[in-house]
Amino acid sequence: MDRWIGHAGMAALPPGRPLTIYWAPFWGARNEGEQLGADQSLHLLTVLLKETAQSSGLSALFIDQFNVVDNTLGYERNAVLQRKEIPGFLSRAVCVMKANHVLGYGFWTTVDYRESPIYNPAFGYGLDGWSLQRASGDARAALEPLPDGDFQLRLGADDQLSQEIPAQRGRLPKEDALPDTTCIEAIVRKAARLSVRAGDGPAVALEFPSTGRRQVCAAIVPRPTADRLDLRIVAERGDIALRSLQLFDHVQYGGLYDADGRPGPLLQAMRTMNRDFLAQPAPARCAKEPE
Repeated sequence: MDRWIGHAGMAALPPGRPLTIYWAPFWGARNEGEQLGADQSLHLLTVLLKETAQSSGLSALFIDQFNVVDNTLGYERNAVLQRKEIPGFLSRAVCVMKANHVLGYGFWTTVDYRESPIYNPAFGYGLDGWSLQRASGDARAALEPLPDGDFQLRLGADDQLSQEIPAQRGRLPKEDALPDTTCIEAIVRKAARLSVRAGDGPAVALEFPSTGRRQVCAAIVPRPTADRLDLRIVAERGDIALRSLQLFDHVQYGGLYDADGRPGPLLQAMRTMNRDFLAQPAPARCAKEPE
């Protein structure tokens, strides 16, 4: 039996406290895979803000997840904003928010992120979750402390690093229509070559031909078993200190900065929105925007 669980009680806040909500283009839409224009999305945003204020009795609102774009896997039927309409939407959303007592907002997500199921991928918890077999020496001696209190992991020829990734950790990358990638960031002291294998898939080679801080990525074919994916990295040659590892088939998109920190296509529009939202008085165009 299905049962609806309401959230009205969460709006029972003391006087003067703002109510935190989140918004995405699919709120109030048909969600049949449609692409919305700026006018439609602004109308849906306005309706949500007004209904929330009316039902809660609170006028001050804060949008902690302002999901202007969303490419989450499994939700492809959700309504989305047309990419070409987003700059205009952001510009006009300033006026809608100010007219409906929105105190602020948090954009989701400011930096694109790779959906990687690896635990402790940057060795912030030392070797927790990892198994390291060294050609010589104690495994713990391979951990090199960093100034911020974290670690990097030094590998030499024939060292082997592995991790069992259980299915309960989330959706495992597998051999399907989504292309899979592995990326390793490292400090290279001597030209190195790493071999990476995910489950029963073929091993791929990552070459680090020059010294310094480097990130190398390669296509990979993960083949998990029913309940886990075994990740194995072998240092075939060289001297290298691992800083982070990733294995993914999906990148969550936000449009501001990509996963490597490069500016995205929505960055300038978002900066303009932030500037206009903080402006006192509100931009003159807001007087013409329907409330």
